[in-house]
Amino acid sequence: MTIVSSSQATTGNPGAISVMTVAREKAGIRGMWSDLIRKDKDGDLNGIQTYVFWNGHEPVQGQYYFEDMYDLVKFIKLVQKDGLYVNLRIGPYVCAEWNFGVENEFRHLERDHEAPAKAYAGWAAKMKLDLDTGIQWIMCKEDDAPDPIINTWNGFYVDDFSPNNPYKPSMWTEVWTAWFTGFGGPVHYQHVEDVAFPIAQFIQKGGSYFNYYMYHGGTNFGKTAGGPFIATNYDYDAPIDEYGVSEETIR
Repeated sequence: MTIVSSSQATTGNPGAISVMTVAREKAGIRGMWSDLIRKDKDGDLNGIQTYVFWNGHEPVQGQYYFEDMYDLVKFIKLVQKDGLYVNLRIGPYVCAEWNFGVENEFRHLERDHEAPAKAYAGWAAKMKLDLDTGIQWIMCKEDDAPDPIINTWNGFYVDDFSPNNPYKPSMWTEVWTAWFTGFGGPVHYQHVEDVAFPIAQFIQKGGSYFNYYMYHGGTNFGKTAGGPFIATNYDYDAPIDEYGVSEETIR
């Protein structure tokens, strides 16, 4: 489940919201955050999408940790300071090739686990709505997301996607810039044109929101890399490499 600023979810495409993904916990020390946010803004993007990794925030049930690289409030305030939106992917579970992360695309979860997964997705949707936060909620690849939750799309391309209700905006929550690296596998690269052209088509068809996944992939520190055999480098052929350096500068 994800929450977004309600002003992000606009219909009619008056100007598509463009966002980048930065996984705070993979971005190293907090000292890097301001520079990454500034590079986001310099890239003419409107906001930042980030995760909440609960196995870091609640390592023991009932014991919470929001310090150091898990200081979520500090990160959001830095984004706010630069006048950008936040798309907060709060889970309760996320994927991100993270240790103890699970599938966050509900369609795949329901396909693999059927009735129990459908019950879980229904519980998650109801729980969020019952909170009555006044903030817009979205669900990735959940075709039957109940109103007013917005169903969204993740992938390299978005040819066959549409919201499940015509009044909902069309949102592409993960535009994959490449793919993660696994030990023994290739390092994946994606031509810029292969990212830019599908986005242009998406906007032409009325798309309201798209997010570069990843814009800065960072590093899986310690034992946080998930399976199968995910490398510590989470580069994803992103425009900003795991050290915070622009790929354009390197090339």
